[in-house]
Amino acid sequence: MRMQLTHTEMLLGIEADIDSALALDLIPGDCPLTTLCSGEQIPAAFCELGKGENKLERIISLLEALVEKLLAEGNIDFKTTPVFWLLPELTVQGAQPLIHWASVIKERFPGLFIHPKSQFFPFGRSAFMMSVDPMEALFEQQTVNQVCVIAVDSLFHDIENLAFDNCCLTAESGNGLIPSEGVIVTCISPAQSGIKVLFNETESATEIQRTQAVESLFYKMTTVLNDNPSERNIDTFYAPGNGLENTISPWLNAYIRLASYVDKRTQLKQTAMFTGELGCVGGLYNFLHIYHAYQNQSLSGVTLQLEISDVLYQAVNLYSWSGKD
Repeated sequence: MRMQLTHTEMLLGIEADIDSALALDLIPGDCPLTTLCSGEQIPAAFCELGKGENKLERIISLLEALVEKLLAEGNIDFKTTPVFWLLPELTVQGAQPLIHWASVIKERFPGLFIHPKSQFFPFGRSAFMMSVDPMEALFEQQTVNQVCVIAVDSLFHDIENLAFDNCCLTAESGNGLIPSEGVIVTCISPAQSGIKVLFNETESATEIQRTQAVESLFYKMTTVLNDNPSERNIDTFYAPGNGLENTISPWLNAYIRLASYVDKRTQLKQTAMFTGELGCVGGLYNFLHIYHAYQNQSLSGVTLQLEISDVLYQAVNLYSWSGKD
């Protein structure tokens, strides 16, 4: 499936301008410090919004910052365009959290739920990858001409717990994540040229089984590479890496599976190092980063994207590019 993107809007905690947000690997943004209840200051990139009482209220505020603009512009007909919502892992302890979030979001933004094919993907960083197959199915059925994808997440209300668990980057420790947040909206439609998904696969596994899950994904992916000699080498690898070992060690331990498909010219990119930890928004951000890098010809060949969510999901996409968007 080849795809093109339109109507893209983005707001990250570290950068509000979309062009600057997509160039953070070239021109890093300034990361402010946040003061914890203990008085310690740590790097954290949050938007200038009202605090909100909880994570869901914060997410509604993030959505309001972009969605109201989107609806006012009227460029997307939501009667004919379903919305795919990419959300944090809400279903790992039952369906109730997702039911609550869905009802609150629907009540606040009823105009985004007109199309009957709109749906939620509560799968954390792997959410975008897990939306690709359902999206492709809609396009193949010629049911819709485009899908609007919305990803939103925030670690604003998680920062104290993360700091208590020593998960944050500090002055004393060079390891740890930079808590952040963000919202991305983009429309995806089938196209004759542009970015192509060569392979898309997901595994569900707990933390102790992650390396085996990633190995399985790499093994399945390499069978596709073997069947396409002209697209056999991986030129760029968008790998998990936010400063925490549990997102890095699974793919490092499984990397031997890629030995015949990578070489010294393969580029390694870990975007959370400069965006901060975006939660489920990170997977869609990486896809957009890949898309625009192909578009401006700073990226070529075959690109591998691996995402590892906090609890259960690991996902792989392989991309190539042809023609001009």
